[in-house]
Amino acid sequence: MSLEVTIPVDTLAGRGCSPAEVPGCGPVPASLAESGPCSGYQHGPVVERLIRARDRTCRAPGCSRPARLCDCDHVVPWPDGPTSVANGCCLCRHHHRLKTHAVGWRVEQTRDGELTWVTPTGRRYVTKPHEYLDP
Repeated sequence: MSLEVTIPVDTLAGRGCSPAEVPGCGPVPASLAESGPCSGYQHGPVVERLIRARDRTCRAPGCSRPARLCDCDHVVPWPDGPTSVANGCCLCRHHHRLKTHAVGWRVEQTRDGELTWVTPTGRRYVTKPHEYLDP
């Protein structure tokens, strides 16, 4: 089973509030795209789909594992950070564990989905979400 959702680029990037559209079902308000039907720690299905659509692959530098095979992770750990698109990213299990458990690693996220990975030595690597171009 699959679900097709058309999301304006600005809404997906967190810069706008135009609703998404589910063909045959109608609009999905931007407020759902931002926080989604989540219950605490667990990302809701709408939020997971939006994160996966934005990221397309694991967001660790140099990793190309498809988003459908990745975990949706909180950048700022829950409960300190919200369960939302703006605080979520796709990480393969290896990079999810690295970010969560390896001493000295840090990840920062901007509102538009850009991630900055900071190594224990202070080196910084930036990854950007998949770029969707307007037709």
